[in-house]
Amino acid sequence: MKLVKKLIAATSALAMAATMFSAVVVHAADEPIVSLRLDEVSEGVYNLALNMDTTGCELGNKMNSLQFSIGGLDADIFDMENGPLHQVYDEDAEEYVYDSIGYGKTKYESGSFSYKNNIFTYVFSDSTGKGQAMSAATDIITLNNLTLKSGVTTADVSLDIVDFICEVGAGSSSCKSYGVAAQKPSVILSDSNLTGATFPGNKPTEPVEPDKPTVSDDGTILPIKPSDIGGTGDVFVGEDGSKAVAGLGNFTSASTVNGIEWTIKYKPVGGEEVTKSKTFTPEWLAGATLETKMTIGLIVNYSPAEYESVTIVSGALN
Repeated sequence: MKLVKKLIAATSALAMAATMFSAVVVHAADEPIVSLRLDEVSEGVYNLALNMDTTGCELGNKMNSLQFSIGGLDADIFDMENGPLHQVYDEDAEEYVYDSIGYGKTKYESGSFSYKNNIFTYVFSDSTGKGQAMSAATDIITLNNLTLKSGVTTADVSLDIVDFICEVGAGSSSCKSYGVAAQKPSVILSDSNLTGATFPGNKPTEPVEPDKPTVSDDGTILPIKPSDIGGTGDVFVGEDGSKAVAGLGNFTSASTVNGIEWTIKYKPVGGEEVTKSKTFTPEWLAGATLETKMTIGLIVNYSPAEYESVTIVSGALN
């Protein structure tokens, strides 16, 4: 079988980062629109907010009372103590306070929360009896600095609103209850108006491509093995059983280049070892002047049924 020779030129790879934007379009509804929202504040650290839009509610947009629970905040996955449940000592109040829980309106601070059995629950009631006006979509409460525990590797984590009920209207004397079926409200929220969020888990780390061996500048050809570029073994093997060897060399030339001469050593099955040289003149190289170093490689494919071994010996510009 005739040896099939191919030239390859090494080029620099440019890494491109794509930023994806998602837009949330709020549609008018005759019931509240409730959703969990994740905002990344730093690598691997997120703020989780419960957002409510009551502007389309039938009797008015004032929230009189609210209770909800967020499920999926498993203590064996999330570092709650050093995240949302982190406490600092308040000198003025002379007590410990949660410094990683925020509220959309000061009035919501009068509500209370608990974290038990991996579920976060919040309860709020407007003590004035007038209801808390919400003229726009509002973050009721935000759990700041939500992050996975150190060393945890997991798939994406689903965070869901596992129970919900609220009273919204013109005031405490004119309001309607909304919620999920288990709470038996007067209006059961549709699934499209009560949505959870997905916390992106720590993905398994992509294998790091090993550093390629350094190519010397004296015309020496550096053999490249599959294990040098993230694979296994010493020889490239094709699906059809064919094999290949590859090599890289650094080349410079102040004069016009007519081609590159490769020298290959191969041994036919049951025969004697042969050394041959051949000059190739690819279009991209012919007539060029290489005033700076260029790394050029050669791949030689061969059939193991015909050749016991193939080696790229050297390369030279001419």
